[in-house]
Amino acid sequence: MAHPKEGQDFSKFTLLNRISESEVADTWQALDQVLNERVYLKLYKNPIDPEDLAEIQTFIEKNKGLIHQNIVRTFEAGHEDGVSYISQQYVKNAQPFELEGKSFAECWPTIATLIDTLSFTHALGLTHGKLNPGSLIQDEQGNLRITGFGIRLDDKQPAYQSPNSDNVIDPADDVYALGAIIYRALTGQELKSSSPETGSLPADVQAVVLGMIEVSDYDRTKDLNHVREVLSHHSDSIDPDSSLTPDDSFARKGEVTQVRQEQVKHHNVRERRKIPMSAALIGLIVIIGLAGFVFLYLPDNQTVQLEAPVGTIVESTPKPSPISEPKAKELAPMEIAQIEFAKEEGKTAASQVIRLQVELEDLGVVLWAKEQFDSLTNQAISGDDLYREEQYREALAVYEQTIEELEQLVTSADDILANNIATGDAAIEKGDADRALTAFIIAIAIDKEDQSLNDKLNRAENLQLVLASMKSGEAAERNGELDAALTHFTKAKDLDSLWEPAQQGIVRLEGLILQRQFEDAMSKAFSALARKDYEQSRAAFNEAAKIIPDSTEPEDGILQIDLAVRMDEIDTLKDAADRYVSEESWAEAIEKYEVVLSLDDSLIFARDGLSNAQARLELDTRLTRFLSDPTIMKDDGELKNARRAIVDASKVAKLSPRTAKQMDSLSRLISVARIPIEVVITSDGRTDVTVYQLKHLGKINSTDMQLYPGSYTIVGKRPGYRDVQHTLRLMAGSALAPINIKCIEKI
Repeated sequence: MAHPKEGQDFSKFTLLNRISESEVADTWQALDQVLNERVYLKLYKNPIDPEDLAEIQTFIEKNKGLIHQNIVRTFEAGHEDGVSYISQQYVKNAQPFELEGKSFAECWPTIATLIDTLSFTHALGLTHGKLNPGSLIQDEQGNLRITGFGIRLDDKQPAYQSPNSDNVIDPADDVYALGAIIYRALTGQELKSSSPETGSLPADVQAVVLGMIEVSDYDRTKDLNHVREVLSHHSDSIDPDSSLTPDDSFARKGEVTQVRQEQVKHHNVRERRKIPMSAALIGLIVIIGLAGFVFLYLPDNQTVQLEAPVGTIVESTPKPSPISEPKAKELAPMEIAQIEFAKEEGKTAASQVIRLQVELEDLGVVLWAKEQFDSLTNQAISGDDLYREEQYREALAVYEQTIEELEQLVTSADDILANNIATGDAAIEKGDADRALTAFIIAIAIDKEDQSLNDKLNRAENLQLVLASMKSGEAAERNGELDAALTHFTKAKDLDSLWEPAQQGIVRLEGLILQRQFEDAMSKAFSALARKDYEQSRAAFNEAAKIIPDSTEPEDGILQIDLAVRMDEIDTLKDAADRYVSEESWAEAIEKYEVVLSLDDSLIFARDGLSNAQARLELDTRLTRFLSDPTIMKDDGELKNARRAIVDASKVAKLSPRTAKQMDSLSRLISVARIPIEVVITSDGRTDVTVYQLKHLGKINSTDMQLYPGSYTIVGKRPGYRDVQHTLRLMAGSALAPINIKCIEKI
């Protein structure tokens, strides 16, 4: 990706717009096509070292469950097509956190949140490692977001890097970076480790800051809670116009938002759940109770002034002077009771005002009724003023009027929600992305629990991209570029799975593409069939059947292949059978004819050929039997069979040379089969000799016998000696030497 462009796809991401560039990496807003949501995508200009990449991937895998309002999540790190990348959670309308030109008081709320967040992560054993002002951004509500957890690859800022950070990263490195950020906010200068200037700061603030930027990890401050406590006490004194911290008292207007944020800070902004009202009231009740305790029970010689949180009534009771103060006019008991009643009811009513303010803030009232809400907030403040002036009944009336109007606002939220959902749905259908976005942002602010609203917001955010993809797809379809058109429609559907024109276009194009693929496969199949490439033809027909399973055309084509293959096979078998017949290889010829008939039993040539080959094989077997062992003809029956075989062979219509030769040879053997042959048998006079199944000769020295051609077995036996046996094969016209039979091997 030498020059990535908007709209270009990289891996599973679509690049939407470039956010920033640096020497290290370019940061894009991109669409994750798998998560189907927008992300920050960093494309690094040089490949990430494999060990560093593996470390980042391990961090991501181990901390998938880390979801915190002030932490930007890292989704994925990888390397593809020669480019290393990291994807992170997208923060809409994010702005960098600027220290330049700001007082410490202006920076303190963000720093306080940063301290809290690092305390949280350190307790979990998680370290940022490269914390610096560039790691801090603010969302469109001004909430702090920390980027780069577990990623130590980006541009280094030495002023915020611990002297020992090149070694193993631990929480002490985050403390050093945090100390450098605080130093910058307090002094307006970046930290120079050689000579930090803190002389103008309070002693305890100096001690805290210097403790955080200690060179030694061992000596460095570890207690971030202590850091927060010290700095919070001095936020006003350092700058009287400072914004108040979450731990301090707060004015009514705008501070309800801070309370709500603190209550839900461990949740993602778009995933926060409504705060139980009981939880919102617990802290308030504690504060009210404390104020009441101070008012009622402090000694008379003390004057206490507390800046009150929302709806909290704090009374200042100066000690009456016994000399100069005139005696106050006594009130009637009933009047006193009425005032005390109004006083107590006022406290309760103030608490109810706060509860409703928190509830409305959680409903995103500033998005749909800001002016009215601000007016009611100011109205409640006027009630506080009346209460401080001890006009309790008048204050109570103001509180009750405020409660009534706040409750009306709460009640109206349902209608506002329904109207914005309807408006957003209609805007999507009309292709009005801006109007849809506005409507669903308001709807989500009112009902954060409804996941379907987040889905609708995603549709609105992706609407322009959807419409652009649809336009490109329609143009490609008109040009016959079906694959390109399908890609565009699919991209539109991936962006918005509910966009019906995309769904319809995908179905239509998939059908057209399938039909084209089917026709291509069928054409390929018939071409292969014509040149008798049956394997390729069958594969093409099967491919066509997979493309359109309901079509019968591929099946018909396969039947044509089967027929052609069978006919070719029959022709091949016939040629082979004819060759075997010419060679008088009758068994082989029979085998081929039988295979042909198994393919088609109606073929006359195979039937006749099989019958003739079987008859010739039977005759050949008979002739060969006598020719291979003429001695069997010593038997009268076998001699008769041999003569019959000669007669049967003479009846063959087309006598082959081989059969004629067999008949001639057998005829000669038959003619001499009854001419006896003289055989001389000798022994040692001690061996008992027998011609098996013919004659017992006894203990002989020598004897002559007249034997017909054939096979004979001669056996010799002698007590105490091993038997001997001799097989004699007599052929007509042969002359034999004497045969000696005697037992010579003792046992």
